[in-house]
Amino acid sequence: MREVYFWPLLAYEEGYYPGTWSNDGAVRRVAGESEGLPVLWDLELPLGKTRPFFTSWLRNRAFLDGWLRQRVEPVHIWRTYNTMGLDPLFLRLAGLHFDPLRYPAVSLHLDLYARGAGAPREQMARILRCGVERYGQRFIPALGVLNDGEGPQQLFVPPETLRRDLRLAREAGVSEVWLFGVNGLNEDYLSILRETLPLDPLPREEL
Repeated sequence: MREVYFWPLLAYEEGYYPGTWSNDGAVRRVAGESEGLPVLWDLELPLGKTRPFFTSWLRNRAFLDGWLRQRVEPVHIWRTYNTMGLDPLFLRLAGLHFDPLRYPAVSLHLDLYARGAGAPREQMARILRCGVERYGQRFIPALGVLNDGEGPQQLFVPPETLRRDLRLAREAGVSEVWLFGVNGLNEDYLSILRETLPLDPLPREEL
């Protein structure tokens, strides 16, 4: 294990995700708890049946803008709605996207979760290529959840789809990808990782 990121979440009734549409007091609280730590900051809308905090939206957007500008430690912004492009005006106005080009410590952690056959090959290749062209190493696609057998098949990325997407990521020059569900890391997935990714050897400890 090389890195550990703090992934702050709110109480369900506060909105669960620390995004712009959640309770502003709760967002400020977990921002304070994140001080000095690298974080994965989830900008999704409030979870489930929790209603958005409309009165918190503008306050949260202004707060997060200032907080992200002064951050030194890495912030991986988790963002969905990948079909809207890399820097959509609507998502910026809604506070659901903070562009890494405006925030030096921010990386775009784009939700490209694949299920079934995934996105069309050309579409996926274009997103990956444009992400690298715009953000370089600060473009980090998340390609899905590995199948641990603990849920419906449609929730997980099939091995063949993962193989295709990893190849596309490598061809596009992506420097880092994220996968979720490490307990699903079976021999099939491991063989795909070995086949498609250049894995850096860990440094040997001197005795």
